[in-house]
Order: sequence, then C-alpha cells, then structure tokens
Amino acid sequence: MARQGEMQVEPPPQGHPMAKFFTNLADFNNYIMNFAPRKEITPRYLDLDLLHSQNFNELYRILVRQDLLDFVRLRDYYYPDLVAIAYNSVTMEFEEVNSSSFTIYFSLGTNKYVLNVGSFCEISSLSWHGTLFKNGDKPPEEWNDVKINWSYFIAHHMAKLKDGPTTLGLGYVILWTKIFKYFNIDFSNILQKGLKGPNCINYATLRQTGRGLAQEQPQQAPQDQASQSKQEHQAGPSEQPSIRDIMQVLLRIEQHQANMDTHLTRVDQRLSRVEQHLEIDEDEDQD
Repeated sequence: MARQGEMQVEPPPQGHPMAKFFTNLADFNNYIMNFAPRKEITPRYLDLDLLHSQNFNELYRILVRQDLLDFVRLRDYYYPDLVAIAYNSVTMEFEEVNSSSFTIYFSLGTNKYVLNVGSFCEISSLSWHGTLFKNGDKPPEEWNDVKINWSYFIAHHMAKLKDGPTTLGLGYVILWTKIFKYFNIDFSNILQKGLKGPNCINYATLRQTGRGLAQEQPQQAPQDQASQSKQEHQAGPSEQPSIRDIMQVLLRIEQHQANMDTHLTRVDQRLSRVEQHLEIDEDEDQD
C-alpha cells in the first residue's frame, strides 16, 4: 500500500509470460505497443573459410584492418522476445560529441544492468579506436583506408533502432545474447532461435554485389590464358568486394526482410477482415 503523497505504481498483468520482466504497467504497455510487434533483423555471420578458398584475400585484409574479424563470425542462439524487452528499456549515454566513451543501460524486471564501453568491446570483440563515424554520417572518401571505431558506430545504430517505427526490425540479436550471457541472465522458458544455413554470408551472397568476383581457376595453357585475357578485357576487370559492398548487401537484405514483414502484416489484416465478414454473415443467417 502506497504512503500518503506517493504515486501508486500499477503492476503489469501477471498472466502474461513476459510480465516478470517489468515492474510497472506503463513500461509493459510500451513494450506491447512498440516493441513486441517488431521482428528481429535476421542475424548473419561470415563464412571466412569459404572466403579463403574463393580467393577473397583483400576482403580478409579489410576485416583484419578494421578489427571486425571476430565480430562478423559471431554465432549463437538468440532470444527475440528478450531482445525486444531489452530494446524497450535500453538507453545509450554518450559522454561528449567527439568522445568514443559511452555507457549502455537496460533493465529486465527489477534487475538493472550497466555496460561501459570497455565491457561492450570485450563482449563484442570490437575495438574502441578509430574514426568516430555513426549511422547516417557521410562515408569517408577512402573507406577501406580509414580505421572506423565500430563500437561507437554500432552503439549509435542500436540507439537508432530503438527509436525506430514498429515496422523497423530489431538488430544485433546475437550481440544481445552475448550481453545477456555476460550478466548471467536466465534464459529458461524464453523463446530460443538458432542460426541456419541461410544465415551464413558466403560466396553466393557476395556475388549479389554484381562485381564479377573471380573464383580460383586451374592452371591454363598459354593459348587459353591469352584467350581469357581478351575476354576479361572485354568484360571489365574482376574486383574484390570492399567493406562498403558488404554493408550495402546487408542493408539490402534487411530492407527485403522489412518489406516482407510489412507485406505479411497486411495479408494478416486482410484475412482478419475477411474472417470478420464471414462471422457477420453467419450470424445473419442464424437470425
């Protein structure tokens, strides 16, 4: 019972399976309206062994130079409901405009969690050194030659995802799993999903950049080499994919996923209207 002068906080409904992760009805309702309807952005990981076999040495060097090699290989189970609840409560605090230091706060039920930039980099295998560049900024002219501060970039992107519309997917679900494990959060009775074949970025995915990526070929006789050189001159040189290409491919994949989710939502709405009409017709027939 609240003391005199104190505002009484209404608790969330105890019958809901996610109610234990909330301490008041307002936060619970915000989750139901703005985060529960949002789908997760399909997680991807890079098949580096395949890239080696397909002669993508320049891409490998870019990932090493950008300290992204471990991050792009993150693989684990993920928990979409728990991720949505974390996004519902998460706040990002950036110390200064031109500072790489930031702190992440989120809560699950009565438990509050604080993640500083050092712990975030430890969990994600990202570096906090490099040029401060956030989602929406104009890319550097020579992207591959500039070391990007990826922890700063991703923290900003996570904040942007939180503030997005309900049609925008929630990303970094594998990274969130790593964060949950770091804090020993209990996953029991929480929906769990695993990665499958389509989650892997491999040679076929990279070909979607349309840059004529060359595969390894057996040694050719001199006359065959001359013929191939003529064909390559006519078709244009084969180029290694840049880090910009990879990000553009991932963005297109996310956009296709969001478009598909929107389409399915509209189909569900239409089916619901048809079902309502059928129920009305059935009631009229009974009368």
